Amino acid sequence: KRLWRIGFTLLASIGIPAGIFYGWKAGGQTTRGFTPHTDGPVLPAGSREKLQADAERCLQSFWRAGGYETKAAFVRDRKRVALLMRNYYVDHRRRDPEQVALQSTNILTIGSTRVVHFIFNAKFISGSERKVEAALVEDKNGLVQLDWESYLGIGEMDWGDFKQQRAVRPVRLRAYLTSDKYYNFEFEDRSRYAAVRLDNAEGDQTLHAYCRRDSPEFARIAAMLQRNEGHPSPVTVELSFPKDARSDNCVKLEKLVGESWLVLE
Repeated sequence: KRLWRIGFTLLASIGIPAGIFYGWKAGGQTTRGFTPHTDGPVLPAGSREKLQADAERCLQSFWRAGGYETKAAFVRDRKRVALLMRNYYVDHRRRDPEQVALQSTNILTIGSTRVVHFIFNAKFISGSERKVEAALVEDKNGLVQLDWESYLGIGEMDWGDFKQQRAVRPVRLRAYLTSDKYYNFEFEDRSRYAAVRLDNAEGDQTLHAYCRRDSPEFARIAAMLQRNEGHPSPVTVELSFPKDARSDNCVKLEKLVGESWLVLE
């Protein structure tokens, strides 16, 4: 597989101005909550090209790597994330999506952090094809690394494990959020709870989540749903099951961590 082709395809898919990738221009796309920020300084052309080139090298090295331990060398917060990678690649035998075509590229400034953001079409093991994003984040030392969790929509636990264990402690997950009208089990009281539907990145797991209508989360979620006009919203959330839960798919929405899969902490 010619990885330079994959890299070119990837950049075009996420909106990064890809001057070194055959003249691709920013598409101005904002997906998964990655919104271009302009609060940082405008980068000189040479600086942009170096940052972009560093990001592509990192991403291609990640794709070339064999086992998860080798892949972990190219991701942010590798010590913590390596455990999640082992669960994903080894315990659950999952694979990275196959990159098909680059859509767009962009260089974003989020606060004081520079992020190279790629969007590309990818094919999954199920045979489905859809857009995938990769955020390559520059640290304070100038090292550019892949934010693996937002790349694959990974949380603290596998969704199947979360549902099986019915964790009562808050667990951070990434999901696509839409409005919902399903009220059942511990959450039948519509006057007290607001319902949302959460789908995982692969689209093969669903949860019905509930937040109290008097909570700050409800106000943020209502505004987000209205803003996105019913389209699935990428979110990072903390969820928990009620004690002695009667269902494996009705959970409490404890916290809306972010309106994106990329969380810079």
